[in-house]
Amino acid sequence: AQPRIAARTCRPAAWPAALLAFAGACGGHVGQVIARDGADRLMFQLVFGIDPAFAADADGFGFGDLARNPRLRIGRRATLMAPVADQVALDPETRSRAPIYAELFEPYEIGFNIQVVLHREPDLLVRASISRSGARGPFEAEDLTTLEALSPYVQAAARQQLLAEGRAVEGLLAAAEAAGAPLFVLNRIGRLLAVSSAALGLLSRNGPFRAEAGGLVAKGGASRELEAAITAGLQAWAGGPFPAPQQVFVQDERGRWGFKVTTLAPKAFSLVSEPAVIVMGDADPLGIDPRVLHAAYGLGLAEAEVAQMLATAASPSMTGTSGRPAS
Repeated sequence: AQPRIAARTCRPAAWPAALLAFAGACGGHVGQVIARDGADRLMFQLVFGIDPAFAADADGFGFGDLARNPRLRIGRRATLMAPVADQVALDPETRSRAPIYAELFEPYEIGFNIQVVLHREPDLLVRASISRSGARGPFEAEDLTTLEALSPYVQAAARQQLLAEGRAVEGLLAAAEAAGAPLFVLNRIGRLLAVSSAALGLLSRNGPFRAEAGGLVAKGGASRELEAAITAGLQAWAGGPFPAPQQVFVQDERGRWGFKVTTLAPKAFSLVSEPAVIVMGDADPLGIDPRVLHAAYGLGLAEAEVAQMLATAASPSMTGTSGRPAS
């Protein structure tokens, strides 16, 4: 398991295999990574090694709801890097009273679970977990020992992933700041990751945008157009068709503003801070050298060229990313 987890630090697409190896080494067969924000809203979750039908059924049973899923409450209060098994944290009576155990966890053979918090900050909680069937019984002491030994490698992989995603956001912001362009950066579930200096004033009480439920909303008549354009981009990250950039016009007391909603190339794997969709206003072309972004933010030269063209309001078709890009 350790080599596969270490390989993930170099290849994001190796996350599924790494989590499954982690689960198998610790006596389980299902691996999961999940993130919640500071308001306990679900930001992202991936579950590997389980029937694909689980995702649809999980929503109906409140898998992402703190009130209905005791396992989420365990993760919320767990100490950083201290594994917690639900067989220890929850007494049998509590398990029997929670419908999610009998109606979801047992049918999908994830009746027992161990989780560990990998990363905690005021606005972000990332944890990993492993599960196995009720028929196999509770996890053994040696399973916990193995999980404790392997967890630092999973934590290192998660932190490196978050760091890489953060640097991609920094590169986009650097290009926007250099051009003085208003820029909003959203992740794969539509949460605002970053806002450029020029965009901050547009989120004011009298501005044309507002932040709502962690996302970006346009005021007035442009709200539907912006929502549709952002939704199309998010669907591309969920496996849907890749949309062309959409032009949206918003208005406030200062005048009319033109913004382009652009979907970035979907990645094979990301946690919560990979930029997925950007909403960017007009900018003055400054001819930013992509090599500067490459050196300062670790972007590949192709990515740096995309950031440079976005900052100078060049058409995305010039970047060679029209149609569905390679991940």
